[in-house]
Amino acid sequence: MRTRLLLCVVALVAALCSVAPTAAQDWTKKSPAHVPGKRLYPAMAQFSNASQFGRSIDVVMFGGLNLGPSGIFTQFNVLGDTWVWNDTDWTQVSLSGSPPPRYGASMAYFPGFKDPGTGAVLVAPVTVLFGGRDAAGNYLNDTWLFSSRIRCGSKLNCTKTFSWTQVATTGTRPSGRLGASMALSATLYQTLFNGTFGQGIILTGGFDGTANLHDTWRFDAGNNTWLPDVTVVGEYFPGRSYTAVATCSGTNNGAWLFGGFTGSFTAPLVDTWHHHGPRVGENPHWDEIFPTSSPSPRFGHGMAFYPVASTDVLYGGQGFNSFTHQGTLPTDTWTSACADWTQAAPAHNPGAKSFQGMTTGPNGLSVVLFGGNSVAFPQLASGLTPNGRDSNETWTWGRRAACLPSPGSEILVGSEVICRFDASEDITFNGWSAQSFAPPVADELVFAFHTESPGTASITASWFDENGPQSQAFTYTIVRPKK
Repeated sequence: MRTRLLLCVVALVAALCSVAPTAAQDWTKKSPAHVPGKRLYPAMAQFSNASQFGRSIDVVMFGGLNLGPSGIFTQFNVLGDTWVWNDTDWTQVSLSGSPPPRYGASMAYFPGFKDPGTGAVLVAPVTVLFGGRDAAGNYLNDTWLFSSRIRCGSKLNCTKTFSWTQVATTGTRPSGRLGASMALSATLYQTLFNGTFGQGIILTGGFDGTANLHDTWRFDAGNNTWLPDVTVVGEYFPGRSYTAVATCSGTNNGAWLFGGFTGSFTAPLVDTWHHHGPRVGENPHWDEIFPTSSPSPRFGHGMAFYPVASTDVLYGGQGFNSFTHQGTLPTDTWTSACADWTQAAPAHNPGAKSFQGMTTGPNGLSVVLFGGNSVAFPQLASGLTPNGRDSNETWTWGRRAACLPSPGSEILVGSEVICRFDASEDITFNGWSAQSFAPPVADELVFAFHTESPGTASITASWFDENGPQSQAFTYTIVRPKK
């Protein structure tokens, strides 16, 4: 009899079992077998397979700046490598036709669009990279698409391929810049966006070599063009770079922006803005938000959407202490449902980091953070002189056990639920069990459960930690498709 499941099924064991709070979220340091080189300013975003709409969503990272060995003040290595994170390990992907090396580029994921009536794929999923700065100091304004495809000769013979494709953009497009921010802004551009129902990527801010910018652009993945948000009312001011923008969900759809850099290390920004247009026919616009609580002023922070909790997660960056007149590197974590800010109290954190890569993790079940710098800028009076304190650490944020779609949902017969367990050195994962789903065939940390018959269904994760056996159940209602 298999003993991998430590379920509380008898009274004696039940006295020892506890259910982990569903709201508990924490940072976990990962120990992958393969690790990219240390860096700051990388571009990171989700990507998925164009041939499998809505499935196999992983994370891609491109480029960045490597600061060389510790103590060396003159070595700057601009990177042009491509890495894929699958929630367990990093894999370097060597591709012909990759973008030229750069740092400070912007990247975001477009999840594709289906016809709501027929289910036909109208626009395939794609990941968009824009701009950055190259080793010669040029501010770039090129656009690249990253995608993957699975081809199967048989059920047991499948290969995954990756590709970079440069977009031959003509006409209007954003000016060259680094330190801009990109995010999916689920605003209803139903007319303005050529029928893609607003699942549009926006790009905003950045530094063009002369000024920090406050313009906003949107990318139409249907025909690979950039359009300025010329109708935006109430654009945010002042212009800024090294801010962070992340997707909002639910009734507060759009995108959420916080802070940034205006050119002064002593005056980082602390304002919050919401990019949205929640009604059909309403122009996209920015609204300044005045939350009751807020992170401290900062720039170079990371922010990403965490679908499991429907919140944005903010971490790190650089601030300024007006008493000591020195730069600071806050290590606090904040969350927001695009209405206010709440400071989290995780048991762990990634430590001092600024200019790290940070994005929604594979399948939306986590947030992943990579790299960053652990010393405040500038370090010498002569200017920006980092000393090799960049990182190659990988951290993830989220609940110990998580599933999507969200527990409590109605799901269709024939659909699937993807679940993830975030393992660490001091926790033993004992596997999954399921009711009204096809039973799991392996104790995998990430597993896709396929629905069976209509009715109440559940998925349970079990593990063992310092407090003993633990379990958490996720319940669903399976229904038949409407005719």
